[in-house]
Formats: sequence, C-alpha cells, structure tokens
Amino acid sequence: MTRLFHQPREISVDTNGTGEPVAIYRGKRKERVTSVGKRWRVKENWWRQEISREYFQIETARGLVAEIYQDMLTGSWYLHRVFD
Repeated sequence: MTRLFHQPREISVDTNGTGEPVAIYRGKRKERVTSVGKRWRVKENWWRQEISREYFQIETARGLVAEIYQDMLTGSWYLHRVFD
C-alpha cells in the first residue's frame, strides 16, 4: 500500500557531501536515513513552469520507507510518498 500526497509535505533534510539525505525531520522528530534505494532526476515543462527535482527512495532507522525530493529551483525538500 502506498500513500501519495497530492500536496507534498515540506520537510527539512540533512545531506552528505554527495547530496544524499542522511536524516529527515518530520515535525520536531529527526529520523536517520539508513539506506537510499533509488535516486533520479525529473526536469520538464521548461516551456511553461519549469520543474527540476531530484528524487530519493529512502528508508529510515524507524522503518519509514518513503519517496522524498529536493526542488532544484528553490532548494526545498518534500515528502512525496510513503510506502507501507
């Protein structure tokens, strides 16, 4: 089962030197990222409203498996999908 957020939730993220997430913050709770399963970029709609994002499928020490992304235009991070 997957929970996809139609309006992704903004989160804070700590990254390592290669830009991979090492911790996410949901509310005031910090969750250490234990693995990054996939990493990919999406860049489209340059003729209308540009979208440039880098996605990560992650797992945290608390067992959360999720898809997060960084908006490469603003630098903001978002929680996009949670996997059960």
